[in-house]
Amino acid sequence: MISKIRRDAINVLKTFGYKLHKGLAILADEEEACTKPKWAYLFAYYIPEANIEKCQEVVCKDPY
Repeated sequence: MISKIRRDAINVLKTFGYKLHKGLAILADEEEACTKPKWAYLFAYYIPEANIEKCQEVVCKDPY
């Protein structure tokens, strides 16, 4: 049981949501950011070098 929890804890560090929340997201994470509208918006907001047009396409699919 403990080994499963440790294995899962290591995998959390690799998720885009975790990277974005902790300020670890980099430009190379843009493809993953553009899978969900909320992430695309936050990526474009926090990463200055983000491709705004690409993120905007995804964000406009869900205006909320």
